[in-house]
Amino acid sequence: MTFNISRFSNLIKRDFIIYRKTLIYFFLALASYFGLIVLLGYESSNLNDTSYWFSWYVTALFPIGLTISSLVFWEFKSSAGRIQYLSLPASNLEKIASRQLYVLVIYPILVTVLFAIIYGLFKSIYPEMGIDDEMKMILKYLLHAFVVSQAFVLICAVYFNTFVPVKTIMTSWALFFMQILLTVIVFRIVFWDYFDGLFSVVHVESSKPNAEFEDFAKNKLVPIAEFIGFYVLPVFLWVIAYFKMKEKEV
Repeated sequence: MTFNISRFSNLIKRDFIIYRKTLIYFFLALASYFGLIVLLGYESSNLNDTSYWFSWYVTALFPIGLTISSLVFWEFKSSAGRIQYLSLPASNLEKIASRQLYVLVIYPILVTVLFAIIYGLFKSIYPEMGIDDEMKMILKYLLHAFVVSQAFVLICAVYFNTFVPVKTIMTSWALFFMQILLTVIVFRIVFWDYFDGLFSVVHVESSKPNAEFEDFAKNKLVPIAEFIGFYVLPVFLWVIAYFKMKEKEV
């Protein structure tokens, strides 16, 4: 696992040269996206509604941003493209880091800055607009969720060769339902005494946690879960993506 800033820079320069037309199309599509937002907001009289802008920001971050992430290794769609890209004089870490720079750093920052500028412009027209504390907290968790989601999508982008967005969505839903099933099974086993039959709950009042446990869960379990979910899990998924890239090279 080596990282050389010169090779890393050369990868970025190569991408800008090869995909300069794609980059132009991207900026045109982004401009059209913001034009559509303004047009729809004008038609629906929602230009002064903060939640309207917030919902479009989430759309740009998740559906669009994760789709772009799933296509970040566009070369893998053909065997010739895979061979050519994997044979470039750069380490797997440098290849993954260069593409992650686009979709995990540049794209979210670009979208956030553009939304902030346009939102600020309309806020100067409609002073009643404002972002409350609840929306700030939601935004914080959404950004964390984007990092985790993007790390998972990165694995799919490396692993799958064709129809990556479709396969990523199918894999995500499969894992989601498996997680729900596992959670239900574990919950059913742990709280066995509170069930009569398979899913019929009994002793509802006695099953309520006491104040000491609630305090422990709030001050200990929740921060630990947030730390693992927001910081440990993305790193773990990035490591998996790295080793998947090594398998691809083999």
